[in-house]
Amino acid sequence: MTEELISTISKIQELSVISRTSVMGYKKKDKKALEIARELNVGTLLEGSVRKAANRVRIAVQLIDAESDKHLWAENYDRNLEDIFAVQSEVAEKVASSLRLKLTEEGKRRIEKGGTSSMEAYTLYLKGRLKVESFSSLSAAINYFEQALRHDPNYAQAYSWLAMAYSVLGFFDIVEREEANQKTEQYAKKALELDDSLAEARVALSILLQNSYDFIGRERELKKAIQLNPNLVFAHLQLAFCYQFLRRREESLHEVEKALELDPLSVETYGGAGSVYLYDGQYEKAVKHLQVAVELDPNNSHNLDNLGLTYIQMGRVEEGLAMVKRAAEMPGTPENYSDLAWAYVKAQRPEEARKLLAELNVRERKPAAVIAGVYAVLGEKENAMGWLERAYDQGSGYLVSVNTDFVFENLWDEPRYQALIEKMGLKKST
Repeated sequence: MTEELISTISKIQELSVISRTSVMGYKKKDKKALEIARELNVGTLLEGSVRKAANRVRIAVQLIDAESDKHLWAENYDRNLEDIFAVQSEVAEKVASSLRLKLTEEGKRRIEKGGTSSMEAYTLYLKGRLKVESFSSLSAAINYFEQALRHDPNYAQAYSWLAMAYSVLGFFDIVEREEANQKTEQYAKKALELDDSLAEARVALSILLQNSYDFIGRERELKKAIQLNPNLVFAHLQLAFCYQFLRRREESLHEVEKALELDPLSVETYGGAGSVYLYDGQYEKAVKHLQVAVELDPNNSHNLDNLGLTYIQMGRVEEGLAMVKRAAEMPGTPENYSDLAWAYVKAQRPEEARKLLAELNVRERKPAAVIAGVYAVLGEKENAMGWLERAYDQGSGYLVSVNTDFVFENLWDEPRYQALIEKMGLKKST
């Protein structure tokens, strides 16, 4: 109910709603409404409880003005278990009217669409979504979404996150470009066919466009997603990454700040913000955010890798290298061999980087952009450029990051590199 109510109320465009991951940190904590409100920078709290007996549930909900600690509205709902999802749109409309907001017909329609009436499908969807957000296992995430869709073949949100999982696989070159792009497009369009107001499907489409080097289309879809759901943190973070790749620094930092405002206590937001700060050269800020992200989820290899890279940039080379190595060894996560090679070179151990190169070169399916990164950190510019151009011909999703990734810094002055960046529609390195 917490997840669904937040998701539903977030669709009310006039409201700024804190994300579930930040809210759940207060579960079972004895804090007063005003204290919580100040920590989250909000004026109103929605709280409640669910009690279950046999096939019946009682849902108690109240809307509280944080400053006065007075109830703006309260209601009890006695329903059958299978009707539990129907309560969400009713509560959302009550919240809107209690805050003197007038929902349009389009607003009501948006609130009522995109969900499921199957508890089994919803539970599987949440498990899959957690896997995508934590980078713990994208294959497991896909399996969860596919199971959810077997319970409810018309579950639009499950289709949108299935598209998201494939788009991430395409970005990291874990699966072939053609398969990743085809699956992403198929599932995102199916989600929008079922619910054209679904912001998450727009985000998935935006990553597909980025993987095809269409940055104008990528920005357009992300702005549509935010227009549909201004509280969707993932969309703000993706827009921040989009602007960073385009070297639109101020806009990127603005989107990061918005994400932190909406979800100030989550792994996703701390990790995303830390990543942007790292590649912006703000290492103190990067450490501050990435340390929290790793404490909240030690199994997130992406955040651990970025924290290690930040330490190395700050001169804490051995400590950072140990983190990057540990991230590379985590099962079921995107490979970070180019990052690890960079870390080895910074630690004056280039022979270890060459071992990684040898391992990559004997594989049947060779990740061209990653191999290019290893050659780049070793200073072998001709080989690096050859593999980068091969990555471009293959449509590597990861290639979009090379203009800001210091792994490729040795190439930034090369005419062939600058020509490639221009061909991709990215701003030249300075």
